[in-house]
Amino acid sequence: MRKYFIALIAVALVFAVTAVDFASAADIKMTGVMRMRGHNVNDADQNSNTSDGRETIDSLWRPRWTMTSLGGKIKGTLELDATGATTSANGTGRSDAQWNRYIVDFAVPGSTMRFRFGRSDWVTPDRQIFSSAGASRNWGYGLYGKINKNLSLNAWDSQTSEGTTAASDTNVYHAALTYKASRALTVSPWVAFEVDNGVTAGTVAVTAASTDRKLNMYGLNAKAKMGIASLDVTGVIQRGKFDFGRGVNDPALGNRKDTDLEGYAILVKLWLNFGKMKLGFNGVFMPGDDDPTDAAGDLGTQFDNKLTRFVGADCIVDGPQIITRRRFHTTGSGFRGENRCGSGNGDDNGNGSQILELLASYKVSKALSLTGNVSLISSAAKRADLDANADGVADAGGTFKSSKNVGTELDISAKYDIYKGLWVRGTYSHLWAGDYGVANTAAGVATVDNDDTQMMHFELRYTF
Repeated sequence: MRKYFIALIAVALVFAVTAVDFASAADIKMTGVMRMRGHNVNDADQNSNTSDGRETIDSLWRPRWTMTSLGGKIKGTLELDATGATTSANGTGRSDAQWNRYIVDFAVPGSTMRFRFGRSDWVTPDRQIFSSAGASRNWGYGLYGKINKNLSLNAWDSQTSEGTTAASDTNVYHAALTYKASRALTVSPWVAFEVDNGVTAGTVAVTAASTDRKLNMYGLNAKAKMGIASLDVTGVIQRGKFDFGRGVNDPALGNRKDTDLEGYAILVKLWLNFGKMKLGFNGVFMPGDDDPTDAAGDLGTQFDNKLTRFVGADCIVDGPQIITRRRFHTTGSGFRGENRCGSGNGDDNGNGSQILELLASYKVSKALSLTGNVSLISSAAKRADLDANADGVADAGGTFKSSKNVGTELDISAKYDIYKGLWVRGTYSHLWAGDYGVANTAAGVATVDNDDTQMMHFELRYTF
């Protein structure tokens, strides 16, 4: 018995020593965000004859732990996210908790590079084509760091699905070099390759979210600062194939052919800083394709087996609030013409885009700031007509007006800092509707025009 107690004491001492060593191996810092928000939206369907008004309130609880070891050589991040109905004040149970981010990041021995893996935002230098707004928050791994004083590398592989036996992996491979040409100019050329290895059987529509596609992107981002002016410009050329795209030019045989993709994207942002007042310009330009298609948004039914519209599954551009759901908040309005990437789908969501915006920001006081924009929104091409019999000619009753005018949007947002880390924001958005997507109707039948959409939003946020 005596030996037994001595053994227990020895084990306890070893555990105590190792536990202290384990606990002190990393410095742990807790941060996070807590948020309450609500919104009211009217005529999200652009039809005032129907009742589709929405009014909701919800909350977000997202604590984050950052672990640092060996003076920063190793870093880890764990971020929880409360989910479920009880975060929206419409349930009496308990919220679930899921991981929003989990990352391990460490210095590569003998180099200036760092390696990271886990669930994170895998982004392009512009942070829009592969977006920092959550669209590209997937599992992945990457290498980044300085090559020399003026040149750095950021390479990663982001995987959105693991097919295993089904061979339906979805991966995006990306590499960017950032060169600091001078104190005022930074240039970042990058390439990305998106490959979906799944099998789309039969005549299933090939959409932006489907498998069976291989897309190449060649991008260039430049950031320049000249006196009061700050310029951020991105250009992207996109080429690739939608494999097994439906061969609509030979429906009798039912054969399936590849659909070639030829798209591009141009993003321009300019700010002029006058102290308390800032004035800006924002432009988004992506091409469209107005060929008839047998189903709205079906990328595999191009009669010429070619799609000239940019395709971006993880893309969210910085644009008008109702259209892109990014600038001031990410609350979904249910707007039928939402076009977060700017590429659209040839249907209600636009057919490419040409967005021109004037922006202004004014610091009223230390705590209060006002920001707003007036946005002229056009589709690059008219809404695609429908061709159900696949003869390359639009069906009667399935044609739409030639208008590319989506509308004009006004956004006004006021933010007030209550304390450091605690602020409240109110935003009003109004979209004066254009005639994009309005259907041509039979003789003697009135055409139903699009109606305006309005949205009010408030947010109270604590960041610690």
